[in-house]
Amino acid sequence: GFGSNSWAVAGKVTTDGASLLAGDGHLSLTIPSYFYQLGLDTSVLGGGDLHQAGLAIPGLPILAVGTNGDVAWCQTQLFGDITDWYVEELKLDTAGAPATTLFKGEHKAVVAHAETFISAKLDAALPDLKSAGGTHVWHRYETFDGRRIMQIEGNPAKADTVVAKGETLINLGGKFVIPADTDKDGKITAISADYTGWDEANMLLAVDRFGHAKDVEEFRQATRGLVAYSQNLVASDAKGDVLFTGYQAVPCRQYLDRNADGTWADGADPSQLLDGTKYGAFTIPIKDGVVDEGPGQSDPYKCVVPFAKYPQAVSPKQGWVVTANNDIGGFTFDNSLTNEPWYVGGPWLAGYRASRIGERLAGLAKDKKADLAEMMAVQSDVRSPMGARYVPDLLGALKSAADKAANGGALSADDTRLVDLYQAVTPAVMTEVRDRLVGWQAAGFVAVSGVETFYNTPDDAQRKAAVATLIFNAWMGRFQDMVFNDEPMDGVWRFSGSTGRARTLSRLVAGRGKDNPNNLASFNPDTNESAFFDRLGTDVIERCDELMIQALIDTLAFLRGPMGKEAGTGGFASDDMSGWLWGLRHMVKFESTIGDFFDDGGKLKAITDQFAITTKTWPLSKKFQPGDPRIPLKWFPRGGDAFVVDAAGGIGKDRWHYGSGPVFRMAIALKDGKVEGFNIIPGGQSARKDSEFFADQSKLWLENKTWPIRFD
Repeated sequence: GFGSNSWAVAGKVTTDGASLLAGDGHLSLTIPSYFYQLGLDTSVLGGGDLHQAGLAIPGLPILAVGTNGDVAWCQTQLFGDITDWYVEELKLDTAGAPATTLFKGEHKAVVAHAETFISAKLDAALPDLKSAGGTHVWHRYETFDGRRIMQIEGNPAKADTVVAKGETLINLGGKFVIPADTDKDGKITAISADYTGWDEANMLLAVDRFGHAKDVEEFRQATRGLVAYSQNLVASDAKGDVLFTGYQAVPCRQYLDRNADGTWADGADPSQLLDGTKYGAFTIPIKDGVVDEGPGQSDPYKCVVPFAKYPQAVSPKQGWVVTANNDIGGFTFDNSLTNEPWYVGGPWLAGYRASRIGERLAGLAKDKKADLAEMMAVQSDVRSPMGARYVPDLLGALKSAADKAANGGALSADDTRLVDLYQAVTPAVMTEVRDRLVGWQAAGFVAVSGVETFYNTPDDAQRKAAVATLIFNAWMGRFQDMVFNDEPMDGVWRFSGSTGRARTLSRLVAGRGKDNPNNLASFNPDTNESAFFDRLGTDVIERCDELMIQALIDTLAFLRGPMGKEAGTGGFASDDMSGWLWGLRHMVKFESTIGDFFDDGGKLKAITDQFAITTKTWPLSKKFQPGDPRIPLKWFPRGGDAFVVDAAGGIGKDRWHYGSGPVFRMAIALKDGKVEGFNIIPGGQSARKDSEFFADQSKLWLENKTWPIRFD
């Protein structure tokens, strides 16, 4: 569910000619916040030229996002690939320690670095926090060319394991092993890594240059110093220009072999394990604080992807740029990550958020209606991309089953199963569900809460939409699980499982029809759809429409069923759908970050909850009637669902509480030296319970309101 949004609109398409920048970073909604609102200034006291306002990570006096009056900037996660992993063949010395690795037919000496750690003596009530203290010396091992050895084949051990003669206890990042040929194949394997951040660079200096840029071109040139940064950057300037760039130092990997069609050869795919006996470490060349492309012309191991070839856009014709963790250059549009002339990373998150933001920006730019208020409205967008994608298919399955049931003729075995499923629910109930989904479709698939709170007053139309939102989301999780959870799929979904499943499911559903229209590898010509729709372990071959209707039947049974032990979970113990409001099951949490440091099975929850922001902090209503379903709720009813712009959790079957989302909502306008902006951080400026700034911003955040950025 993590991600971020950033976009910028050029002055030529805004209401008053001001350039606009907006961004909302998606991380854990913790107390305290990961970001801190501040101003940096040396111009008033100190005689310097620093005058900035925005957000910083506590402890770093450099703005992550914000403005200096000339330029405003924000950023999102890039999903760049700046680490390579290698399979090594290792030989041990007589003491059982790593001695050499095999490289191009020669055994090269391993380099051992002795590192000393001093730990304090702790006598705490919790076992995890006890420590005898003392000084510890462990060795870190590298290949001859600097690849760090991260794993070694051998027997698992503990820090106090007693080793035999000819054995050595190795500490690999807190995991202990005694190297040995455990699979008896005559060699000891290891895994090493190389990472751009291990080459000499000054990332903080490069980021500091953002805040001194006079326009987006200076900002763009400042990115030449980024090493191990892996962020998409969006900027606007007071001249009306906008910028997108994803540049950072990435090895061009020209030494990795390719097949004739451009795909990687065996053992040469940088997104997988490389053959460490054949391919070595890369180096990022730095000169005067910026990436130096020169050495790469003669040495492929010092080559970087050229600055001029990296995906970038400066004031494009459309008048706006957007990034939301999506594919930065169309690299995946042919469904391959392995055939581009330059490999920079991926796979990226699904493009639902970027698509929706772009759709709204295009309309605003066309009519020159873009202003700060509209930017904040886009940040609050909760149109359900999953609803828009799958409700038409679900309605199609219901119509197909109804038509077959009404036909009256002889039915095939497959059609009989479909009709039997459809008729397992009373006609009135199925009609009501269909009508609610049709109504939601007509209303634009807006995923609203429907629950009245101090920050939300729904009307009748919104309450109806909230019911359809819940029915759909409960169905969506069940349908997805039916397609995938009967297969042995562990490890298939790379980086983001939610994106991988969403992308795959969309292709499978769209790939139904004669002659395999989507060229699916899993296509079954007997059913004219993917074999993944068949449920393993049954005597028949199920079809997609069957799974859709079965998932709906299971959804209705769940929502009619008993409530969960925890407030805001389980069913509603009622057949009356009008009370099935999305916000009574879909809630945002503001939990203390302290809880992340304890693995105690929740024993300290009573303590950590004191530092959370709950409905005790901000009651949902001033007065409740007896039996009001809002009374027991600990968290805050919220709209949105999977992949919406205003990030609000993911796909689920029976639990939709979420604790990650926009940790800030920032919007800035620049024109002729004038700075206007707004921002909010739900985690607040103080983690002290007795401070008036502990929870004040969370209340505004829930209302989709902001504070002004006071630049002057």
